[in-house]
Amino acid sequence: MEKLENIIKENLKLMRSQEKGGMKYLLMEESIGGNAGHNRAALNFYFCQKTGKIVYFGNIQNVPKEIKNEYPNGAFVVEIFPKDFSHKIVEFFIWNYLGFKINNAAVEILKATMDAYNKEFGK
Repeated sequence: MEKLENIIKENLKLMRSQEKGGMKYLLMEESIGGNAGHNRAALNFYFCQKTGKIVYFGNIQNVPKEIKNEYPNGAFVVEIFPKDFSHKIVEFFIWNYLGFKINNAAVEILKATMDAYNKEFGK
């Protein structure tokens, strides 16, 4: 299994990516204030159920079939500060529509990733 620090580092890289499949890309495309709440957006992601490594950010209709059929999904809820478009992750949850068995360590890595993101990039 990959080292915890390496997985978090890779997750942060994908979260900062403005390329398709990255969190910044999705954040720029996502509607703000819908189901997630006022000045918030829910950013859907797919991850490895064993390691917690995030493999893709996107809404289900835009995610490649091989990803959405092979990985469980979740979402980071991001609070956005409109003055400067800064943001922080306020919570995450796992959807897991297909009922994958998810390792507890994977959930802990996702939480550690959220904390690391907020510490380094959050407002």
